[in-house]
Amino acid sequence: MAQHRFRTEEDKLYSDNVLYFPTKEYIFYNIETSGHQNEHARISVIQKLVSGGDYIVVTSLDAILQYTCDKEEFKSLCIDFELGKTFNLEKLTEDLVVMGYSREDSVEGAGQFAIRGGILDIFPVGNENPYRIEFFDDETDSIREFDTYTQRSLDKIDFARVTPANEAVITDEKRDRIIAELEKRIRSAKRKKSDESYFIETTESDIESFKEVKYFPSIDKYVSLVYDKIPSITDYFSDNDLVFIIDPKRISERGKTFEWEKNEVVAELKEKGIIGAAKDSFYCSYHDKVHEMSAKKLISLDVLSHSSTDFKYKHLETFTTKTTVSFHGKIEYLYEDLRNWQSKNYTVAILCTSRGRGENLAGVLVDKGIRARFIGDDANKANFNKGETVIIKGELNKGFEYPEINFVLVSDREIFETKKSRSRRKVENANRIKNYTDISVGDYVVHQTHGIGQYMGTKKMVVGGITKDYLKIQYQGTDSLYIPIDQLNLLYKYVGNTDKKLKLNKLGSNEWNKTKQRVKQSTEELAKKLVALYAERERAKGFAYSEDTPWQRDFEDTFPYQETDDQLRSIEEVKGDMESQKPMDRLLCGDVGFGKTEIALRAAFKAVGDSKQVAYLCPTTILAMQHYETFLKRMESFPIKVEMLSRFRTASEQKRILKKLKTGEIDIIIGTHRILSKDLEFKDLGLLIIDEEQRFGVAHKERLKELKQNIDVLTMTACKFRKNS
Repeated sequence: MAQHRFRTEEDKLYSDNVLYFPTKEYIFYNIETSGHQNEHARISVIQKLVSGGDYIVVTSLDAILQYTCDKEEFKSLCIDFELGKTFNLEKLTEDLVVMGYSREDSVEGAGQFAIRGGILDIFPVGNENPYRIEFFDDETDSIREFDTYTQRSLDKIDFARVTPANEAVITDEKRDRIIAELEKRIRSAKRKKSDESYFIETTESDIESFKEVKYFPSIDKYVSLVYDKIPSITDYFSDNDLVFIIDPKRISERGKTFEWEKNEVVAELKEKGIIGAAKDSFYCSYHDKVHEMSAKKLISLDVLSHSSTDFKYKHLETFTTKTTVSFHGKIEYLYEDLRNWQSKNYTVAILCTSRGRGENLAGVLVDKGIRARFIGDDANKANFNKGETVIIKGELNKGFEYPEINFVLVSDREIFETKKSRSRRKVENANRIKNYTDISVGDYVVHQTHGIGQYMGTKKMVVGGITKDYLKIQYQGTDSLYIPIDQLNLLYKYVGNTDKKLKLNKLGSNEWNKTKQRVKQSTEELAKKLVALYAERERAKGFAYSEDTPWQRDFEDTFPYQETDDQLRSIEEVKGDMESQKPMDRLLCGDVGFGKTEIALRAAFKAVGDSKQVAYLCPTTILAMQHYETFLKRMESFPIKVEMLSRFRTASEQKRILKKLKTGEIDIIIGTHRILSKDLEFKDLGLLIIDEEQRFGVAHKERLKELKQNIDVLTMTACKFRKNS
């Protein structure tokens, strides 16, 4: 249940018995917008678990709560091919379709099969190569692997196993039961007074898909009809298996957030008519999984001892480790540290990514009088002697020191890498739609000429004898606009508030032009008000924050990544503004992944360090929850009180938070437009951080103007502002 991002190089430190079970994306719309790589990776893990053997499974809470194949059904559906074994090819074809394989003319990718005469080509999920199985009448005559590119046979084998290709397995019996339930729901929807036309239309289409192909992109929305009880990867664990939980406090927080997020998704799908009013389940219950895990042999790993309402500890064991210091190419520092460790009788293991580098390093260390040897890549069979340095073929990002057992692990990256760098992405307009996969069915879009519409998917059409893919944009009433894929530059994502159903524009009317004219006029008025506001701010005297304290530096050292040059420059500029007597009003513009949140974290910490309160304004509830989790995690080692204010909080909780804000008991408040309400009072607000200000309405911005009079303001956005030449 590790919530941290899985790193494949750390997996290599152990053995091939380490399996990564990833999350997958749920698809609720009938449009192919994503591949099946993650689903196939999940099935590959399951295949290994049911085949027997000892494995370490690394996964996340999200992946555990998502559905997967039912264990008993998965085992019963697996097909084993052996020489001499007989099969009815017609029945075999039906079974493969039930297992989720698609029949093609030739096999090119995982999850496909082809039959030509007495030859079956099939590409099982999790395999590196597909199988070519030849039958003599109904008897298995030969089994070979083959190359999909050349279609030529490779090695002969005696045994081949084919596992299901989908996590939602639809048997004929299930299909008939699902169709009957959907027809019942359609009849119920037709009796309702509200407009259920979209739900009825999509459900009728799905029924036809069930009848024709069994599997289609949006099968995820029917998982509760496929399985009576949502199956999970934990169903494949036995009571004797060890379960390690990394950072149980964050797991608990993520569990609560996950429940909120999935409720938001379901509510949105119901509002759009994608799913009906039935109380279907799409995920496992977090609390049920906690209860299930607690009954197993559970070990929690955490930096600090936290009390947790979800996980109860029977025994607490503490030990101390230290992170090693990177040498940044200064190998003479390595010699010095190795001599120091050996004088203390430490065993030192150095991981090198290649045999050549390992052997060379061992030779250099011996020449320097340091006892060292290269033992290759089979460290499990090697003897480690006290006071010596062993060099092993392996990979790891960062080493550690374990003083209690006199052991140090060093990565060659720490020795030879001189500086970390991040790839930089080309700056582009964040709201312009560059690919039809950037939007999902049901999303609101803005056309330059026709205004606000709703994306309803793609359709292949023949116009003027030419076949092209078109995007269907629904407008008011029955109006629809079909836009060629190569004219995507005319569309932009709608970035306003979508909590409520938007009014669509009508094609051919003058409504959109009037809207643009009103916006132009209000922009001019806003510009005049802004000039007056900033003139007032120029005259105003703000609070000058003190220079960085040792605590500030300690906090910044907890950042687990190397800052980019742009990040460092922005951090210094923000701090410079805050230390000035003039109120800060800085716009921080950077693409996703730029690291804007870290800059906001450091600014907030600096403000709280001078006894000022911080307000962090987010455009959506989900984003507020994500930032709340980030702030809690980064500041858990410091005496800073962080709270969140949104519709996720009950009325009594909001009342308690408002009271504590007024008395100064809360240092940082994170929330949606709720923190702009008139009933919210701060004891001493010093910094306002605004995430994506362009997504707030006019009334909210008027309130922001009042707040901005004499406090520091940091506005962040992913939008790009271009200067016209």
